[in-house]
Amino acid sequence: MELGTSLGITTLYLASAEHNPHITTVEGAETIAKIAKENFSSFGFDIKLIVNDFDSFWKQNTEIYDIVFIDGNHTFDATVRYFDFAKKLNNNIIIVFDDIRWSRQMYQVWQQIEKKSDKGIFIDLFKMGIAIFNENFDRKEFAYFML
Repeated sequence: MELGTSLGITTLYLASAEHNPHITTVEGAETIAKIAKENFSSFGFDIKLIVNDFDSFWKQNTEIYDIVFIDGNHTFDATVRYFDFAKKLNNNIIIVFDDIRWSRQMYQVWQQIEKKSDKGIFIDLFKMGIAIFNENFDRKEFAYFML
């Protein structure tokens, strides 16, 4: 699942990782979503594109996702809400946060999420953060920067 479709480039990468994947992506802007949908069709992928704001989507959603890619509404409060919604639906989940150093707020969100759990693996790739939650994992933090 992806929050922040934009033109669908990342969505296409996600869809190409597996044969017949089940991908849901949410975009808030209808005109941008139309371009993304055309991109999906031209590559032959069947991707579920929802045009909605992220908060409304999460409030209406009951589907459980294995992976959530958060790449939209880069504010502290919104990102924390999206994290909480995703975790509430599935305790064993991978959540990828794009642009964790895009602003001071985004980096603070990443740091808070990193410290919030006593279980999980947290990987800081400088531009993005990956949080892997599994009840069997002890807490570990990794940072990999390529300069």
